[in-house]
Parts: sequence; C-alpha cells; structure tokens
Amino acid sequence: MTNEAVAAIVAVTEKLRADLPRIGSAVGDSAIRVGAGLKTVGGRLRAAEFDAGSVIRKVGPGHPGPGQLERSHPYLSESLLRDDLDVGAADPTHLTTATAKIDRYLGSHGDVQVLIRRAKPGSDIVAAARDRVYRNAYWWRELTADEREAMIREHPFHIGNADGIPYFVRDRALRLHIRRELEWHLHGTPHPESVAGALRRDQRIPLENLQHVRDQLATIEREVAPNSPVQLTRCEPNAFGGKGSIEFSIGDADRAPLVTRQIGGFGTTLESSEFRARVTVKQHDMCERVRPDLPHATINDIGYSAPMTIPQVISPRMAEAGGDLVAHNASAYRATREVWAKYGGADEPELMNLAGFSFGTTTSCFAGAGERLKDVIDQVVLAAPPGAGPMLHASEFGIGADNVYVLAASDDPITHLGSAIPGRNGRFLGTGLGLDPANEAWGGVRVAAERPPILETIKRLNPVDAHYGYYAPEGDGLGNIAKILTGQGAEVSRVPARPLGQPATWRNWIRTPVEDPEAARRAGLVRSELAEGEFAD
Repeated sequence: MTNEAVAAIVAVTEKLRADLPRIGSAVGDSAIRVGAGLKTVGGRLRAAEFDAGSVIRKVGPGHPGPGQLERSHPYLSESLLRDDLDVGAADPTHLTTATAKIDRYLGSHGDVQVLIRRAKPGSDIVAAARDRVYRNAYWWRELTADEREAMIREHPFHIGNADGIPYFVRDRALRLHIRRELEWHLHGTPHPESVAGALRRDQRIPLENLQHVRDQLATIEREVAPNSPVQLTRCEPNAFGGKGSIEFSIGDADRAPLVTRQIGGFGTTLESSEFRARVTVKQHDMCERVRPDLPHATINDIGYSAPMTIPQVISPRMAEAGGDLVAHNASAYRATREVWAKYGGADEPELMNLAGFSFGTTTSCFAGAGERLKDVIDQVVLAAPPGAGPMLHASEFGIGADNVYVLAASDDPITHLGSAIPGRNGRFLGTGLGLDPANEAWGGVRVAAERPPILETIKRLNPVDAHYGYYAPEGDGLGNIAKILTGQGAEVSRVPARPLGQPATWRNWIRTPVEDPEAARRAGLVRSELAEGEFAD
C-alpha cells in the first residue's frame, strides 16, 4: 500500500477515534463531551458484588434494596424512572407457571437462556432467526398478563433481548434491568462519583457500559429525538470483550410502516450510541419530512464487533463475522413483525431498508451475500463504502440491482479504497475490502452525494468532514437518502458510476488511479430540492 493511501486512512481513522466520545453534526456543529465514564474516588462498592458473567440481580431477602433509592438520586435518570418500571419481586406462583410453559414451546427445561440463544456461524442464520422468533412469540402469546409481568420482573435481561417479543415490552424490560443493576451497585452510595476503584476490568467495563446507556438514552430522548419514541430493543454490556452491543429504535419499532436498519462502521461501540444517533437522526427527520403521512422507525443496530484499528479496518474478517449478526438481527426483526401481524398487531412494514455507512457497508454486503436477505429487506443503501466485500455485483442481494443505492463522494478517501477492477480487493496492491460499489462493474445505482462549494475549503483541510458529508443538509446526499428510504428512489439524483480500471500495466497493479466523473461537479447542480427552501436546517 502506498504512503498516500496509508496517510489517508490514518488521517480519517485517527480523527474518527478522537471524535468518538464527542457529539457533533455532520457539518461541524459544536461538540460536547458525554459518557465520561465512572470515576473511582473512594467508593464503597465491593468488587464481589459485580460478576461480569452474571447480569441478573435477584430480588429477595438480603437484597440491598432496588427501588429504595430516591427518585432524585443523581445516578439515575428520567429514562430509568418511568412509572411502569416496577423493580419489585416477581410473584412466585406466576413465575413458576410461566417458566413451565418454556418447556412446552421451547423445550429448555425451564432454562430462560434459550430465549436469547442464537444460531452458530456457518448455519442457516435466517432460518434459525425465524425459528427463534416464532417459538418465543408463541410462548409469550400463551402467557397470562400476570405471568408476563412476573417474567419481566424476574428476568428483564432475557426478556429484553429475546427476539420475537414485542419491542415495547423489550424496551420496558431492558430499562428495568439497567435500573436494577445500577441500584444494586449504588445502594448506600449517595454520590455517583463514589464508585469502587477495586473492581477488576472485566467487572468494571460492563458497569461503565450500563452508565453509558443510562446517560446516552436520556440525552437521545431529550435532545435528539424529542418528537419520536425511543425504544431500547437490545442491550448486552458484556458483548465483544467490553465493546458492548446495543440496538435502539428512533420511532415505533412495533408499528412503523417504513423501517431502516442502520449499520455503523469504524469505531462503532455501545459507548458511541449517542454519536451514532446524532448522525442518523438527521436521516430520520428528513425521512419524516419527505413522507409525513407514514411513520418511520430508524433502528440503530450496534450489534457486531466493529474495527477499532487500521489493520482491522483494511481486513474483511470483522465484516464477515459482523455480516452474520446483521443478517440475524434483520431477519429476526422481519419475522417479529410478521408473527405479531398474524396475531392482530400492526401490519408488516411496507418498506424495509438496510443502510450501511463506511465499514458498515461492507458488513451489509456480507450480510446479504448469496441472496441471504432477499425475503427480509426491500432496499439497500451503501453510503461511503470502502468495498463490497464478497459481492461482485449488486444483484447478489437478490432484490434487484436497481434497489441497491450507492453514495460515494468524489473527495471521500474511504471510497477510494475499493477496487476498480473486478477480481481485486482494492486499488492498492490488490489489498482491501473488495470491488468499489460506485464502480460501473458493480451495477448498483449511484446517487449524487457531493457537498456544496461553500464547504470546499473545509473538505480539503479535514478528510473526516468529507467522509461524514453525506448527512450535511446543504449537500446532495441527505435528501437523496431520505427519498430512497421512503420509497421514492425513482426521484433521486442519479450520477455516472466510476469507470473500470485498466489492469494492463504494472502501475495499475501498484495503485489503480481514481477516475470519478463527479470530481468536476459541484453539489447542487443536480441537488434535490429537499436540501433547499423549507427543508433546509
């Protein structure tokens, strides 16, 4: 790989790493520090009270007192203090009968772990996800109201992460779980900064992740999405060696007719939830402006182990592993909506989108390779793609190449990494993440994604701004993305694809030059009207 390529990757990835704990818009809004982590100042928590391998706190004799903290306690938040979040003990009779029904529908001898069991890599991920959804849904449907309440109180972690259970129930269960965990650890600790420094790393990190969820969920509800419900639909603070796993929906995940599953890229962890929400909320808001008649749910899926270093980001290994998880989550969501529609719930989504950003586009391609998601998703949006992974053509999603949209700004260095020659993995020494999705050989629909001339100077000085410019309200990308995600892809501004590279010379093997017809154009020449007038921020 050339020095120029390495320099471009280093500049972008290091800037991204520095910005992860900060919240800012795609066009340079002021950043603020969030989720600073737990302080370890003379705390009184005992290390033995937190076992990283156990996430459930039982309520009973000897319990230090969940629910006994004052509602004004600074360690809790409004998100975790809703009136329906009763942390009391479950009724043992109803719990026993509910657990007995697990045997009938799930065959687990009362083991609640079966509710969150996933398929192993290499198996039929989609079929396994659907099977788990239907079994869990049948079981949940057969429970009485009292039995459901007992299961939520006794096993909030498992209910909150169980595919097939309605998302409004999962949201309530997960908030209860987080509140219970925090109250367990903070009982007798009047100040939030007084947290034990004696905890080992494997004990401390999950607790810190729960704090991040608490802080960021409250901020997202208060500032990011004040007009949309926010549902916490998955939360596993121990996942991926401490990175954590989280999924939350801006909008009603149980009922929205338009649904987008958003897959993040480099540096995406549970701790970055608010940062990701700040970006995707621009997309969500524009979708609601484009189609105010149809509610939209944007599901932020931080459910795979994203790369954190340069060697990780230039290898497809993490995208391949992440693709299985994305395929599972997308399939489980579709099946959940399907099964509850049969039982009198809301109809299935009218339009289901898979939208990847940066490394998340490569992960999305692995998720949909071999037409795996053809009966799950209707459209795909790939913004800032570094490569298409295993796919040589957009038709391999199985949904029609005309339903696969690519946004690649001409000055975004990350989009220059993908190969211009089929059969190679990248432009530099054949190394990278696959064929450039913006290339004519790949066959997707390339959509205008340039930013306006007023930001040209900023783009030259800071490659990260170019990489995140797809969500700038003044540019081409945001309005076009919103049209696609709301079923109006025929109206987007389409632009020419990048041409095929010529493999004949040794120079093209070392570094295939980037030829882009969009480089000579300024954003706005074919800009959607959505970026102007009443739709401008």
